[in-house]
Amino acid sequence: MTWTATMLALSGMVAAAESPNTARLTMVLPFTGDDAKLAARISDRLTLKLSRQVKRLGDKSDLKVLSKIEVDEAWGQGNGPKIDTPPAEIARWLRQAAAHVAIWGNARRSGDELVARVKVLDITEDAGTLQLDKTFRQKGERAHVDILDPIVEELTGHAVRKPVEAGDVPEPKQLGPMLSKNPGFESGSGEKPDGWERIDGLTTFWLDDPTGAGRGKVVKMDTRMLQSQADEWWKKWRAGAPASRAPEPIFAQPPAYDSVGGLHGAHYYSDAFEVTPGKRYRILADFKGKTTDFFFAKVFVKGYGTVPPTIREDKPQQREIWRTYLACRNFENAWKHYSETFTIPERGVRMSDVVTVQVRWIRIIPYAYWPPGLFYWDDVKVVEEPVKP
Repeated sequence: MTWTATMLALSGMVAAAESPNTARLTMVLPFTGDDAKLAARISDRLTLKLSRQVKRLGDKSDLKVLSKIEVDEAWGQGNGPKIDTPPAEIARWLRQAAAHVAIWGNARRSGDELVARVKVLDITEDAGTLQLDKTFRQKGERAHVDILDPIVEELTGHAVRKPVEAGDVPEPKQLGPMLSKNPGFESGSGEKPDGWERIDGLTTFWLDDPTGAGRGKVVKMDTRMLQSQADEWWKKWRAGAPASRAPEPIFAQPPAYDSVGGLHGAHYYSDAFEVTPGKRYRILADFKGKTTDFFFAKVFVKGYGTVPPTIREDKPQQREIWRTYLACRNFENAWKHYSETFTIPERGVRMSDVVTVQVRWIRIIPYAYWPPGLFYWDDVKVVEEPVKP
């Protein structure tokens, strides 16, 4: 009998059981892998997602998923079992921990593919036989999230409920009217593309595409230099110094935590443009640069409104009151297209018990940070989302 069939058969008996002692204590042990942080994130998120699935299923499942803290107390913090650990060894440990089900595995990346091998041992059945030994694969920028659903479905025998996310709204074949200006950075003069701020010549550059993709003008970001050098230059740049006077970069030495990529990151602001509260828009961008699943480039959408003066001010101020972002995960360091929808808050943003402020303007801000490197942007824009008929 397969693991899923076993789970379904046992689930049918749970409804008849009245004692809470029939629950099978289930532990997701720390995953292993060359990238320890990736392995830890997979096991931690699997614990959370499996726990939520079991809670949603109610009496359809007899699993009781122990928290990470409970697992750490029983297993001990540190590395999890190796993927080839004999089931008998895991079984002995489960008996000592007074638990019933152990889930462990290995997670690794191969290009933009995430590969997770998962094993399950349930000593309420056969202490010497694995109930599951299966490899799961997922590609794309959301692989670290999407790979969890089939694992949880295999473990519980029930489909995972998938809420609609903003990025799940398909990009229409015909885009709505564009609000932002000069998305391809093709027009402008000097150090400033039309509709965008000046480049600083140290972390941001406006130039012909150097990647060989023939994209015309692009914006390049560099996050490798020392943050202290960037801070010193930015003071002069904000005071009016031209990008042509930017210093030669002093690159941070490994592990480069003191680099721009490790601290502030590189931003590039568009001009502000008006939006309508309650209206749905779409942010789009083409991006090239090496990222990870946890540290990735973004295009921030920052919303501004007119805020009443404080005791230290004599007139209303225009301030940032709201934001969202477009996630740009890129494991291949290749040009990719990104698109996501967002809605301006219809009822405004509550600033206090008596003050609510409407978002009237937005700016779009490409942003890159870790790992330190070179990043490229093109076709960054906001359009109106077509109204469904």
